[in-house]
Amino acid sequence: MAQPTRNLPKKAPEKAPEKAPEAEEPQSRLSWILGWIVIPGLLFGGLFVGGVYVGANHHDGWIASAVMWVLGLFW
Repeated sequence: MAQPTRNLPKKAPEKAPEKAPEAEEPQSRLSWILGWIVIPGLLFGGLFVGGVYVGANHHDGWIASAVMWVLGLFW
């Protein structure tokens, strides 16, 4: 009777030489100011100005009434 063929262990693939990790470019001051100050300032400023506009010109609207109701819960 013939012996079954043996499965020889597979050789580990040869690893390519590792490349040196590329250093990330430092973030510029302008991009930091735009990303952390200007854009959030515009977003929060727009929300604030929108709220002032709605509260001053549409004080009897449902949005202003809802805000006053929520604020009334804490006062």
